[in-house]
Formats: sequence, structure tokens, C-alpha cells
Amino acid sequence: MKLNNYTFAIFFSVVAAIITSIIISKIMMEQSMPQTAQCGTLGREEVPYETPLHAKTTSLVQEMEPRTAASYLTDKNLETFAYPQSLQVDYLIEFSQLYPFRSFDIVWGEYGKTDNYIQEWELLGCNRDAQWVQLGYGLFPGEEITTVSVDIPVSQLRLKASSAKDWIGVYELEFE
Repeated sequence: MKLNNYTFAIFFSVVAAIITSIIISKIMMEQSMPQTAQCGTLGREEVPYETPLHAKTTSLVQEMEPRTAASYLTDKNLETFAYPQSLQVDYLIEFSQLYPFRSFDIVWGEYGKTDNYIQEWELLGCNRDAQWVQLGYGLFPGEEITTVSVDIPVSQLRLKASSAKDWIGVYELEFE
């Protein structure tokens, strides 16, 4: 069978259309996927341990109720809790400086004691190189409070946790 110019042109057009649609679908898929947040800025100076902290807390999961907002995670009040009414929590805590923390207490309350709530969790910190580093992680905590000891300064924190069954929340993230 001999290919003439017309057959070759049709074949080339079909192949070009297939390749173009693959490239377009890949670009569309990458744009719809959640992007990992960049953290901090390079060149921040570490402040002394005694420096007063000012934390800004944001939920990266859509919150349904203002009365259980992300700000309750760092309000130093164990009577309030951050609860986005979701199977996952993802909180970003931003500090104005690079701070030499010693430890973090994640106060889960009942969400850490009953195994149908927290199934896995992770605490990340933004280091002096503006990179996320894992400070702590685990499966079902089995306790009301999880302590994470650290030895690096960070300018931001990210607390993530998930459940397969029930909505979850966190009472407080305490830092020293």
C-alpha cells in the first residue's frame, strides 16, 4: 500500500491533534491540583526566645461556622476549639519572625482519645531556608495532648490531620 500526500497529511493531523489534546489535558490537570504553599521568606533573622509572639492562624480547609474558626487554635483558651466541620484539618500559623521554638503541644481533646476521629496527623515548620520540614507526625494519637519537641527555628507552622469517619477539630496548639 502506497501512501500519498493526502493520506500522510490526514495521518499527521490526527497525530498532532492527539498530542495537543494530551498536552492541554496535562496542563489543565496541573492547574486544578492544589499547589503546595511556599513558606516564609529567605533571609529572616532569628529573634531571641523571649520575643513576644504574634500568630495569625488560617484554615486551609473551608470553614463552615465562624464560632469554631481557625483563630481559636492559638487563642490560649482550652474552652474553644478550631473545627472546620470536615474530615480533615489543615491550619497555617504564621509568625512575624523566625522563632526558636522548643516544643509544641497539640491539644486534641476528645478528638485524640477516640479512634474514630484522628487517623493521622502531621506538624510542619517553615525553616530559615523557606522550606517546609516535618516536625512531627503520627497515626491515631490515643491521648488528649501530643507534645512535639523541636530544635530548629521556624517562621510558620502547618498542622494537618485527617479522619475517615467523623469530622475532626483541634482545641489548641500551644508553643514554647
